[in-house]
Amino acid sequence: MRAVLSEVKPDLDRENISFDTSAGYDGTIILDPDRTRRALVNIVTYAQNYVAQGGMIRLSSEIIGSELILKITDNGSGIPNAFKDKIFEPFVKIVKGKGVGIEMALAKRMIEKQGGRIQVTSQEGKGTTYSIVMPMVG
Repeated sequence: MRAVLSEVKPDLDRENISFDTSAGYDGTIILDPDRTRRALVNIVTYAQNYVAQGGMIRLSSEIIGSELILKITDNGSGIPNAFKDKIFEPFVKIVKGKGVGIEMALAKRMIEKQGGRIQVTSQEGKGTTYSIVMPMVG
């Protein structure tokens, strides 16, 4: 979480978007740290496209049963219903923003390659939550 914070904070600060982390789990888990960090950074960067200046993005973690749950929540404009099912498709861009439209597809692939899964819930005008579920190994 600290690595994600240090990577995304300068861009978020420039846009006056606060970034908060809440570690409900601070133990050890076996996963690919580079892939996981990259996936989280991709998702935070994507979420940034929907959050206005003065908005907020939060990264949190918790353990439920034998799974690590990482959540990225924002208070942005939300993802339009027509696009929710398409955000993980390569080269799909819903809003003008950074990147070429592969960031979310890559994030999903990096999570799934580790046995995890990613879900998105969004409400237009209220915000979005990306939930990443990673199996605990060991």
